[in-house]
Amino acid sequence: MIRSFTFTNQFGRSMQCVLRAPELTGLAVKSVTGLGAGNATVNIHEIATSDGGYFGSARYSYRTLSFTFVACDMIRDGVYVSAEDIRHLADEFFAPKTLIQVVVETDTKMLSIEGVVEINNPNIFQQSEDIPVTIKCPGYYFKMVSDTGSDLSSTIYGRGLFEFPFSNESLSRKLIQFGELSLIQKRELYYDGTSDAGFEIEIAFTGETVTGFSLQNKPLGNIESGPVGFGPESDASRAVFQWHDTSIASKYISLNLNTVATQLGNRYTDPIYSAGNRIVISSRVGKKSAMFIDNDDNRYNILNAFSRLDWLKLYPGHNEFTITTDATSLGHFSITINYEALFSGV
Repeated sequence: MIRSFTFTNQFGRSMQCVLRAPELTGLAVKSVTGLGAGNATVNIHEIATSDGGYFGSARYSYRTLSFTFVACDMIRDGVYVSAEDIRHLADEFFAPKTLIQVVVETDTKMLSIEGVVEINNPNIFQQSEDIPVTIKCPGYYFKMVSDTGSDLSSTIYGRGLFEFPFSNESLSRKLIQFGELSLIQKRELYYDGTSDAGFEIEIAFTGETVTGFSLQNKPLGNIESGPVGFGPESDASRAVFQWHDTSIASKYISLNLNTVATQLGNRYTDPIYSAGNRIVISSRVGKKSAMFIDNDDNRYNILNAFSRLDWLKLYPGHNEFTITTDATSLGHFSITINYEALFSGV
């Protein structure tokens, strides 16, 4: 159930319209459209010599949010506020051609989307002053809002390998493990959005020698959901999502740091893996990039340094990341995934 809408105009001023308490603003939300998943455009290519066709592509267009508000006379702090005053408040927040952010609060989450006001045309001479407002949103998806903003973060590689205090409880056997060597490591990340999303990969170096690495992601689906529609005694493994698009499993990122150093040449002469240096790869739509950032925050484009660079995505449910690197570099860098949880509807 939707609890409220919060509107933030281009000057940073916010107004929250609580559905069950319109007296807080004087604007009652009468109706809203455009909150659902909507319709996608699917391109099917037909073949003249055979039946049917084959799938080409599919996409969402922009999103259109249409609100209808009702301006209400009210008493606020003992002062009468007229419908005209409320209408002027709506003019301030919903001025056509201006940017606006809309945050939708439901019982379980908060989602945000940004757009441009297209229509604000109040029906002034009606008994109940309806105010139709239309907002066009170029980015179709809603983004989950957390306490720290819309970006979520998860470190999938890089951790301490021993703790203090400790003791060796045997005089004959070595029970303490100070290190761990492995050529391939797998980490899972649960993505709770409903739509595929690009993300940002941040590789942070510690100063220890690193030669190179590769990173791959594949969807495992929602393995916690159990059997759906098979009955209580069904085999739970039947409900595990199986991905049949083999092109996704074949996508990965591979980078040799010596190639990065060769490309940078005299622009950067210290080791690429020097402490504080980072490599940031973004596969977000409209923001795709691959940058080397040194300890002084100087940025270098290294798109051409990758031996393989596919734009990886996060998929709804469990995602399994496979990190491959040379044995001597394990623990010498960390990999953090920064992402936005995208929803096709509220």
